[in-house]
Amino acid sequence: MKKIVRFIARFKYGRFLLMKLFKTDLWRKRRIKKYLSNAQEPKLQIGCGGNHLEGWLNTGITFVETRAGIYLDAGKPFPFPDGSFDYVFSEHLFEHLTYPQAMNMLKESYRVLKPGGVMRIATPNLRFLMSLYQEPEKPLHKEYIKYTAKNGGLPPTVVFVINRFHTAWGHQIVYDKETLSNLLLETGYKDLCWCEVSQSKHSALMDVEGHFKSGFPAEFNQLETMIVEATKR
Repeated sequence: MKKIVRFIARFKYGRFLLMKLFKTDLWRKRRIKKYLSNAQEPKLQIGCGGNHLEGWLNTGITFVETRAGIYLDAGKPFPFPDGSFDYVFSEHLFEHLTYPQAMNMLKESYRVLKPGGVMRIATPNLRFLMSLYQEPEKPLHKEYIKYTAKNGGLPPTVVFVINRFHTAWGHQIVYDKETLSNLLLETGYKDLCWCEVSQSKHSALMDVEGHFKSGFPAEFNQLETMIVEATKR
């Protein structure tokens, strides 16, 4: 099947036709059934980008994401039975969702987790932007401002960098720990635990982040990112 998909994708409208196929309920149901039937410890990644994790059901809305997994819009009902997964993971997706979409993702993830299952979210921290503005001369901050301004074709000043962060890449909401904690607790999650990139007390959630593996410097990813793990009651 992978060879067939690659062959069709070579043609002018191949990806367009394949995406039509990937979005069908029949295609998704077959892949979901196969995955859940074979996985001893089912794990769901929402918005995988190019970070296709081995042993996970990788999902997203682009061709790159769905050809190796299934099509999944985080802002709509998930096509999984209740209590299907031991783990749910999302990296640098949450900030791209509107508030209603974000709440849908939290609620649907809670629904499809097994009791005691864990959700891990990696997303930018608003406090990082505030610190960047207040202390732009810190060595790491200076390097970050220079790097991101150059990539955005902007003057290397903190004001331009912060404004680009809020408006580029389709960002909708940048959270701080308190706000994200409140949303998780309101949804029903418990035992919130804040983690460093690639670190977790759960072996299944170790080294799952891939944002810094795509060419973005690891030290800048660490600077930007906050990670929380929350458990289903």
